[in-house]
Amino acid sequence: MVMTGASKDYAGQHLRRLPDEFFQSCKLHDRQLSTRGGYLTKLVSFQDAIELIMVLPGKVAKETRTKFADIIRRYIAGDRSLIPEINANAQSDAPIAQMARAADAVNVDQMALPLKRKLEELQIAELEIQIQTKKQEYAIKKQDCVITSVVQYRELCQDTIMDERARLIFKDYFLNQAMSFQQPQITNGSDGSGSTVNNNKPISLSLVAGEMGLRIPTNELIALGKELKKRYVALHGKDPSKHDQLCDGRMTKVNSYMESDRPLMQEVLRGWRA
Repeated sequence: MVMTGASKDYAGQHLRRLPDEFFQSCKLHDRQLSTRGGYLTKLVSFQDAIELIMVLPGKVAKETRTKFADIIRRYIAGDRSLIPEINANAQSDAPIAQMARAADAVNVDQMALPLKRKLEELQIAELEIQIQTKKQEYAIKKQDCVITSVVQYRELCQDTIMDERARLIFKDYFLNQAMSFQQPQITNGSDGSGSTVNNNKPISLSLVAGEMGLRIPTNELIALGKELKKRYVALHGKDPSKHDQLCDGRMTKVNSYMESDRPLMQEVLRGWRA
């Protein structure tokens, strides 16, 4: 009303009719200021209020824009008479000066937020690197202990020839260690989100069944293993590779499957559950 010189109703119409390309309506906020209810009051931030004045019609709005233009001209010209005026505004207790300083403080806080967020992300990344480094150091120490155990065990064997059972146990350990250091691959989940998956990680039918909450008797698990092999051959045109594994105290050749074969295993297990 002050800027346009119009009545309350006409001033409200001016606000409603402002095109968004001149002043975005989302910058106007309806708030309930009275504790007794009543109509909502339209509010605008100090910074947006200056922008609003630049597009409002009316004599006072035009005079205010002329003053703004004069300040911009003096600033560009390097008019030193602005310095005492700026210093006076910095010390002023006038409401408009206090509002302007408060708006500046909000803008500084908003500018600091992205920097603070980046700093926090950097600190988290450094912590993750430290954790991974500690894990690798622990794995190396553990591996050194196992190597020492291998040497000591071989010395206890007849003619320092290691028996097949011990050889297989140590072999599995070193293979698992090697697999844990492989670089995981980034794949897209069913929901489109990125997930970290090591497709070369060894898995077993019993492991996947356990993850699916299935308790399958041994004899049925063997039958499912045969079905899994049949589907693997149909998909890849060759038999799965085999590895040595201790079963009931004796070494047995069993089929080898990797993380990339998980969907095939889940398909077989869902068929058993059905």
